[in-house]
Amino acid sequence: MKYLITYCCLVFLFTLLSINNIYAQESDSLIQLYPEFGDAIEKLDKEYFGIFSEYDDFDKAEFYIRDNKYFVTKIKSFRQSSLYDAILVQNLSSLDSLRSKIREAEILDEQSDLKSEVVVITKTGDRYEGELEMFSKKYLYLYSDKSISTGGISHLRVKIPVSNVEGVILPGDSYTLAGMGFGALAGLLVGIGFAASAESREIWYYNSKMLVAGFFVVLGAGIGALIGLFASNSDETIEIGSTNSLIQLKELCRYNPGDKSPPGVKYFTIESL
Repeated sequence: MKYLITYCCLVFLFTLLSINNIYAQESDSLIQLYPEFGDAIEKLDKEYFGIFSEYDDFDKAEFYIRDNKYFVTKIKSFRQSSLYDAILVQNLSSLDSLRSKIREAEILDEQSDLKSEVVVITKTGDRYEGELEMFSKKYLYLYSDKSISTGGISHLRVKIPVSNVEGVILPGDSYTLAGMGFGALAGLLVGIGFAASAESREIWYYNSKMLVAGFFVVLGAGIGALIGLFASNSDETIEIGSTNSLIQLKELCRYNPGDKSPPGVKYFTIESL
């Protein structure tokens, strides 16, 4: 009996040590993929930087270093009830490659200096016109050299909480007036040429020539206005219904995942109501 108890204790001790070794061998340390992202990346980060494109139902991903040997990615998808939809275990070189891809995209953003004239409509009905400089999961960053009025106070730069944004309007381009002007000019030139040609046959008087020129001016302006009207485009509205819809702003300005303002630049925060 004494030997049986000793044997059982040894088996238990061996089992306990084995379990500890197994867990020790797979010790995962949470890391930040990129300083601005925090402990996890969300769908907006994924879509903007073009990473993990094979996962459509992507919710978020966390990143770990395992045993100082492996790069582990734990991905959560919208349609999965389990804790993680996928766990990718790769060499540490994959981490460096992923970080390089994000950095390259950031450098291209900085070099392009992409900005767009917009009108931001809030859920309370306020309108803010200006140049959309940046966006993040939390804010839209707006600039106007004419200053932006916020409750009686004017600011050159403001940041508007995404939670209070109803939509972003891209003003359309109208070519009606320009078309009318070019058409009128073309009609005037044609009318003068026609009148000059008629004068050489001595069948037109001064008033008649003016009427002919005026007719062609009106005709040219009308045709030009129609051409300009068809060439014009109406306003486009981007509805900001969720964080994921922000990806539509990618073509308008740069993404600022860490909500960092450039050195020496300050934005006035319009509080969400």
